[in-house]
Amino acid sequence: MVKKLVLFLLYVLFFMMAFIYFSPKVNIYYFAEQQLQKKGIVLNDETLSDEGFTLEIKNAVLYVKSLETAKIQKIKLNLFLLYNSVEVEGLVLSDMASGFIPLHVKSLYLVHTVFDPLHVKGKCSGEFGEADINIDLVKRTLQVLIKPSKKMLTHYRTTLRNLKKDKNGGFVYEQSF
Repeated sequence: MVKKLVLFLLYVLFFMMAFIYFSPKVNIYYFAEQQLQKKGIVLNDETLSDEGFTLEIKNAVLYVKSLETAKIQKIKLNLFLLYNSVEVEGLVLSDMASGFIPLHVKSLYLVHTVFDPLHVKGKCSGEFGEADINIDLVKRTLQVLIKPSKKMLTHYRTTLRNLKKDKNGGFVYEQSF
């Protein structure tokens, strides 16, 4: 009986891994791109690469409402049914934002799991410092807790004054969407 149960679980695991490996990740990406385009968000000039279990997007330019917003060196999408993540590396914001925040974001990591399906959690680091991200999909709110760097504290005080001060010395940015 135990042997049959173990064999069944191995078959299920093998099927799930094969499903993830052979899933049409590029087609899923193009579908997501169409949905974002309806909101005025477009990724352009990107190179797609299906890496088996992940989808890599390289050298993308992000446009929001037809304005160039950022250049992204690499995006790595991991779509694992129960655990999905997005890793962004080498994000450089448009020069339009240079008066408000530092432009270089080293890394951004977002996670969505079926164990907490109503939230997307993430971490971000760059010239601005570090940030913890929480997106509530039901309330449609974004909350970013920023631990500013010295550069952010000295050169971008005006921006920090517009944010709520946290009890731990950080700053909170909140936005509804």
